[in-house]
Amino acid sequence: MPALMLTHSSPRAPQEQSVSGTDRPFVPTDPSRGARRPLWCVDDQGILSASGARRPHSLSNVSDASFAALWLFIAFVSVWDSYLTLAFRYQMRLAELNPIGRALIELNGGDVHYLLATKLLGTTAALAWLMLLYECRRQRGLAIATAVASFQLALLLFLTFA
Repeated sequence: MPALMLTHSSPRAPQEQSVSGTDRPFVPTDPSRGARRPLWCVDDQGILSASGARRPHSLSNVSDASFAALWLFIAFVSVWDSYLTLAFRYQMRLAELNPIGRALIELNGGDVHYLLATKLLGTTAALAWLMLLYECRRQRGLAIATAVASFQLALLLFLTFA
C-alpha cells in the first residue's frame, strides 16, 4: 500500500462518443483522456513507483473539506505567529520562550530574520508533508492534521491571551 502519492489530472475530461451502431455512450479508458494517474509514489519500504490510483478530491466530500479547513487553520496560525514575531521584533530577545528561537535570535545578533526563516521552512515542510500524507492515507492524514490544528489552537490562544 502506498505511503505518499502525487496524482495528475488531465485537463481534458472524457468525451462521450457513440459506439458505432448503438446509442450507448463510449467513455475512453485511456489514462491520458481524463483519468487520474499517479506521478510518483513512495510505499512503506521507501520504494519509488508509479502504481495505484486515487479518487479525485472534492470539497463536497466532508473529509476533504475538513482537511482543507484544518490545513488552512494551521497555515493561518503560523502566519499570525510570524507576523507577531516581526511586529514585536525589538522585544523578541526577551519575550521569546522557545529555547531554539532564543538561540536563533542570539545567533543573528538580536534580530529575528533567522527565526522567521526557520518558521517559514518548518511550516512549509509540515504543510507539504500533511498534504502528501492525506493524499495517500486519508484517515491518518486527517487525524494528524486534527492533532496539529489542536496544538496550533493552543498556540493561538496563548499568543492572544497570555
